[in-house]
Amino acid sequence: MATLHVLLACILALLVCSAAAAAAESYSNKVPAVFVFGDSLVDTGNNNYVATIAKGNFPPYGRDFPGGKATGRFSNAKGVADYIAEVFGVKQLLPPYLDPSLDLPELLTGVCFASAGSGYDPRTPQKMNAIPMTTQLNMFKEYIKKINASVSPERTQEIISQSAYVIFMGSNDLTNTYPTVNYRYTEESYTDLMISLALDFHKVRPEPEPDQNTEFVAKSISLARNYISSP
Repeated sequence: MATLHVLLACILALLVCSAAAAAAESYSNKVPAVFVFGDSLVDTGNNNYVATIAKGNFPPYGRDFPGGKATGRFSNAKGVADYIAEVFGVKQLLPPYLDPSLDLPELLTGVCFASAGSGYDPRTPQKMNAIPMTTQLNMFKEYIKKINASVSPERTQEIISQSAYVIFMGSNDLTNTYPTVNYRYTEESYTDLMISLALDFHKVRPEPEPDQNTEFVAKSISLARNYISSP
């Protein structure tokens, strides 16, 4: 069963990358920034600054990265988050939000909030002391305040409302938390949890066209419902 869960996570990863590439083809040079939330599949180094055993800042990680440096990405080179930023035409590397050396230009073009070991279920990140999804959302709120203090409110609104957002997690829930003996989600209740967090994210991010965004959220919920009810 665990193998099936991992396979499902890999398939979902490929689907997200394909969707991002398709979206980027339409929105290239129109997206001011990219923001990524999730787990180790997209963590670009936030866990370097967290007291956790889930780290990618040592060899052989990064052996094909420029300079052969392990950056905290769980990859031999660039990570999924970097490729997403690249296909949107924003920048080549998406830095971790917790990197204290980030300057304003980097912040304005997007950052990664993901943390290896995290998940939708609040119990999941506790296993490795990763950054929970709720905390990642709070980091995003902090990010908004930070750039709002550096640029005009109009510029902040433009960045937040027109940027690309990717939420990429769930494999740790499926492999570590979902199968536990003393706490089990049904497929429907797990989907409800994901939808609840997605709606929380929807509230954090202001939208210039609420009618279109509401339609998008409704379609996303419908797709999730159809997925779990399919044989």
